[in-house]
Formats: sequence, C-alpha cells, structure tokens
Amino acid sequence: MQLAKALCSIALSGVLVISTGVAAQAAKKDMSEADLEKTLTLIQKVTPHDSRGDYLRNQTPQRLSTSLSEKRSSISSITESASSARSFSSERSSQGRTTINSDPDVPLVYEPEGTDNAVGINLPSDLDLNDGVKLDSAVAFQDAKSGVVVTAESVEGGARIHTVLEDAASPHSFSYALDLPSGTSHHQYDDGSIVFTDANGEVVSMVAPAWAKDATGKSVPTQISFEDGALTQIVSPKKVKSVTYPIVADPYMGRALFGSFNTSKRWNSQVVYSGTKTKWGQDIHNGSAGDEAGWVGGVIVGQGIMRNEGWAEWKKRFGSTTMTNKATLYQQYSCHVLGGFYNWAGDWNLERARSNNSGWGWNAAFHRCNW
Repeated sequence: MQLAKALCSIALSGVLVISTGVAAQAAKKDMSEADLEKTLTLIQKVTPHDSRGDYLRNQTPQRLSTSLSEKRSSISSITESASSARSFSSERSSQGRTTINSDPDVPLVYEPEGTDNAVGINLPSDLDLNDGVKLDSAVAFQDAKSGVVVTAESVEGGARIHTVLEDAASPHSFSYALDLPSGTSHHQYDDGSIVFTDANGEVVSMVAPAWAKDATGKSVPTQISFEDGALTQIVSPKKVKSVTYPIVADPYMGRALFGSFNTSKRWNSQVVYSGTKTKWGQDIHNGSAGDEAGWVGGVIVGQGIMRNEGWAEWKKRFGSTTMTNKATLYQQYSCHVLGGFYNWAGDWNLERARSNNSGWGWNAAFHRCNW
C-alpha cells in the first residue's frame, strides 16, 4: 500500500484512535466470546514485558469476559454517528496520534508530532481476517480459516501486535508490509532489534527483538527480519523438543523513547532540561522489549540505543547546539543511561549549572548523576 493511501503507521504513541470502515464487505464468521477470552487470557499469561501501560496485559479474565455484543455495539454507534467517515481521530498527544482501524485491510496509522515521517504497518495479507473487535486501547482480529488471532494494541511510545497460533496447522510465518518515508534505511542489531532512520538520520521507527511463547510460557524459537519492504516474523516450534499450543508471537514497534520534555525546573538559578521515558523507552532500555531469555543482550543493545537514538530525541527537542555546548549535559544523560535501566526513575533532569565531570563513571553509585 502507498503511504498516501492511508497515511499509515504502527501506533507509536500513547494515544489510540479506533477507526471503523463502513464500506460493504463480505460477511465472515464473528470471533466467539469464548475464543476471544481464551486468547486474551493467554496473552496475559505469557507476555514477558514490564506491563505498565499495556491494556491487554493488565486486564483480568473477569473484565475480558464482557460480551462481544456490547463491544460491537460500541463500534456500531461510532459508525452511525460518523455517517460516511472512515476514521476517527482523538486529540493529539505530545508524541502524535495513532489510528487502529477495525477493517483489517487498512494499515495501522501513526501521525507523529513535529515531523512528516509517518510510518505504517499492514496486517498479514495472507490471513482472512474478520473485522476487528474494539477493546479500549486494542483491536482483536481473527482469521476465519486458520483460527489465528491478531491483536493490535497501542502502548505508550509504541505498539504491540500479538499473533496467536491456534495449532500446528496454523501459519507460522507472518509478514507485515511497512509504509516508510522515501529514503528510509535500517540497521539490525545483534539481538534482532531494528532501527529505521530517514535520509537525515532521524529515527523513523524501531522494532524490538522478536519473542514467542507457548501456552505454558515456554520460549519458542523465532526470528524477525526486514526485506523488500516487509517485516517478517517466523516461529519455529520444531526446533525445540515439544511445545503446547496455542503459541503467542509478538512483533513490538515503537518510536518515542522519551516524552514529557520540559524546562519548567531551575537548579542554581539555571535551566533544567527534563524528560521521562515512555513505556517503549523503558522496555528498550532494560532489555525487556524482547523475550527475557535475551535480557542481558537486550540491555547491552538498549544502552547503545539510548545513548544514540535517545540522545537524538533530546537534541531534537531542546536544540542540538543547546544540548552540546556544555559537556555536563551529555555526561549527566550518559549517567542516567548507565544506571537507570532497571527502573522508570521518573524524570531525567539535566542541570545546566552542574560542572563538567569527565570522570563521572568512577563513582556514579555514590553521586547518582548529581555531582
């Protein structure tokens, strides 16, 4: 699909827009309430990440048992009130606006704030997906033939797509065509994570290391790659002794590592530059964006991404000259990157009034980035 056709982008912000297509479509068998509840309960069980901000990961089975008739009713009322409108926009956040359409043939859409670098992801075209069921910040789809369930969920700073393989006869390879700005290039790190940058070197999107789990929570071999404009995840259960279906696979994409940038604070009468990690930024930083089996490697790569792509976000927000004309700012930032991977750590505050300290790493455990 062309970018101009649907603006497209995989949900890279914390704001979700549910969009419902009104074009006539061949009737398909609806996903049963039992299938939906079973699928979402399994997703809850096996998703390995820190769950802050994740709708599907935080729901109780009781809350997930709300009837699908009520959910579909809410979609219908939105459609009726919008007449012939095909998409519905919420207010923008400081990171942009996200659209997930109930029509599986329409790509997920993200319109980032302050840039024209819209990026899109199309659900696998070889699946015969039903119209989606709206679940607050997520939409669930089911393949009418294989029973594969795909959920698209907005999380703070990124978006997650869970793909649930019903049994051994289900497809085990899924390709998501991406609509990227012209001139976009990509780099894949050793842990499998991928960073997309535009012609000017600005980050367009990132992909976390792939993971897959069986119904018992056991890791299943999987890999993700980008080729010919498509992101492909392959799940390989035959590489392990035994697995228990269903299997959950998790393409996870994001863009904004930080949010809530501001200069409202002062220290020693000088400005303080502040920002807070998004959910996506935290998962990348502490290595939990992929399977925990790769946690150590994820932390190492996360350190590199935060030092480079993360710092680029600060320079873009506050100005490159402002952030580089005094060494202490990057020194303080690097200190936060080194020591703050294991928790949210609240605001990262870079105080202009602090002295330069090229040896900050020797006693970071004592000064905690406040020398």
